[in-house]
Amino acid sequence: MPTDPPSTAELDAARKPGEAHGWVAGDSADLPSRDVLTGPVWSVGDTIVQVLYRHVVARRVSDGAVAWRVSLPAPVCGAPVGMTPDGKAVVAHRNPAVGEEEKCDQIQMLDLKSGQKGWVKKLTTTSKLDRPKTAGLSISGAFLVLHQGATASVHQVSDGTELFDVPTDNPWSSTLAVGERGCHPTASAAGSTKMLVISSCPGADGAQFGQIMEIDPRARKVLWRYRVGDGQLIAKVYSTDPVVFTTTTSVSSSFSNWRIVALDRAGKVRSTIDPEKQGIPPCLGLSDLGGTAAQVCRGALATQDTLFLTSETGLSAFGLADGKPRWKSDVGSDRQLRPLRAEGGTLLAYLGPSKKEAGRIVRVGPKKAMTTVLRHPSLARETEYGMQGGDVALVGRRLIISPYWVNGDDRRHDTRLLSFTP
Repeated sequence: MPTDPPSTAELDAARKPGEAHGWVAGDSADLPSRDVLTGPVWSVGDTIVQVLYRHVVARRVSDGAVAWRVSLPAPVCGAPVGMTPDGKAVVAHRNPAVGEEEKCDQIQMLDLKSGQKGWVKKLTTTSKLDRPKTAGLSISGAFLVLHQGATASVHQVSDGTELFDVPTDNPWSSTLAVGERGCHPTASAAGSTKMLVISSCPGADGAQFGQIMEIDPRARKVLWRYRVGDGQLIAKVYSTDPVVFTTTTSVSSSFSNWRIVALDRAGKVRSTIDPEKQGIPPCLGLSDLGGTAAQVCRGALATQDTLFLTSETGLSAFGLADGKPRWKSDVGSDRQLRPLRAEGGTLLAYLGPSKKEAGRIVRVGPKKAMTTVLRHPSLARETEYGMQGGDVALVGRRLIISPYWVNGDDRRHDTRLLSFTP
């Protein structure tokens, strides 16, 4: 039986000189008695908002206290990693009707500042290739791209108005019959400046290939398209600006023959990286995490000129201009080094806990030894160790850790969020 996590008061009382302040967030919200994958975590003003099962909960950044809570009629089955500039997001949840529980066909707009529900829509199946159990959502600016099985469409987040369908034409395969040419969307990704849609297209001799394109939601047009080779698919998007993504011959739970491609603003190849030769797994080995959510991928951070990747033994930096390795920082085999934020030529990173030591925030760089910025409290080590593989993010000077999953067994009291600050 797992040990109960310490309370925030216990962390404060046991804090040693030089250790971080921290808070621990549990929750009494009802969950199934099994492991439940956590959804995205959004930073909104002075709150952190977490999606878990059929609940969306905002907590104060300062102490982890609940600011508001929204319960949905059925479990969430899709959520974007981003939100609009004014704090709006859209989530998909399952159909609550008896006999329809497996369908992911309800979308709900939420105001993440106030916790108020906005408009709600029911999705309709438009193709025999649609997969009603999943829905992919990505937000760029005031616009939402919704991927539902074999189709994708763009909507206004403010009122849910559908603006246009994402094109499914296939300009790469003129030799195919008209009815065989179409590309069908498989995922989407978006950031503050870009909206990307990933598709799978039929090629010569029945070989499939992946395509990624940038959509301008205001002009309602495709800005550029890029295709990978026959037999290659596009799996995860590490960054939307700059555009950096992975290619693979399989998008199952274990990627095969995977590579990284960086594009310039016109959609032309900037560089390619082959991390597989250096023993670097995609997404910390959790490559199937998120299903159709192309941006759900642990252990990578891109700036305009550098890509940082986590491996089993440390963190590697690659130049995006040429794809070549720049430098590497090694750690012990039982610790993970996760990129957090690039600052002035160095990188703030999360050094995960070992079986004997708590985690910490460190500063690493190409010519500097790893230095400690913040030591986490020893009392939190076991709880922190059990949350490895989840999301980590810096909000100002505060680290927020969200677990990979939470177990709904009432006897376990799994931690929902863990936070540390100087």
